[in-house]
Amino acid sequence: MLMDLFGRGYSASPDPKLYRYDSSLYATQILIAIQSSLLHWKSFTLIGYSLGGAIAADFASHFPSCIANLILLAPGGLIRSKHVTWKSRLLYSSSSILPNSFVERLVAKRLYTGPSTARTIEPESDNTASSGGGGGDGGKKKGGGGLRSQAVYLSSHTALLPSHPQSTVGAVVDWQIEHHAGFVPAFISSIRYAPIHDQHHRWRIIRDNMREGKSTFDRVVLVLGETDPIVVAEELVPDAKGVLGDDGVEAIVMKGTGHEVAIERPREIADIVVNQQERSFWNS
Repeated sequence: MLMDLFGRGYSASPDPKLYRYDSSLYATQILIAIQSSLLHWKSFTLIGYSLGGAIAADFASHFPSCIANLILLAPGGLIRSKHVTWKSRLLYSSSSILPNSFVERLVAKRLYTGPSTARTIEPESDNTASSGGGGGDGGKKKGGGGLRSQAVYLSSHTALLPSHPQSTVGAVVDWQIEHHAGFVPAFISSIRYAPIHDQHHRWRIIRDNMREGKSTFDRVVLVLGETDPIVVAEELVPDAKGVLGDDGVEAIVMKGTGHEVAIERPREIADIVVNQQERSFWNS
């Protein structure tokens, strides 16, 4: 089952003024999706990419018995807060003094990847120190490393739909900004409230559940991009092992790709998923 998160793609956007885009909202969405299906979803492999990886890990910490395998692709959750600049703290703060309408306009301009003539604010790197590497951001990032407004989108040149060459990530984001009124407000709320940073306490629950036999899975599989400027492999792997233990993590770093690893390496990731499911089957 593949679903769009609330506020993305063709999914509805609950009003951020009434509902925070936090772990509770996303867990509810996952449970609704499962219950709405005609298939039996008693136990399943949960795969999350980027923000979805942070949400998947959080969900697994709350509902360990229904997760057969947990596979996280360039996930949020343990992103180090030191990478967030004061500009982003001001922009995305839940107590910001800036009017919401003004924040929404700024964020839309930062996310928009169309022609430069259509942008008045250049998306900037939000990492004060270079972490090395490039990262396929469509050539817009000046210098290696760094976050771009904590964004979970980069402009990979790979088409999501082979029959539509223009269906790149950037083009899809631009379409949502132009046609999905709930996208930008949902994005802002998710940056403010979703489990993106400092989720060590939830990941420790995953560790405890694995050790106590409350989880069906016994390790978390991480698939990372070698040059990812957002989820830095050299940081996430030791941080994840520090929380989950060396035996609780299997880290796979894809060479020559960045944060768009899920888009540019789908066949390799599919093989990882199948192999993990076969391993779980034979160990059950």
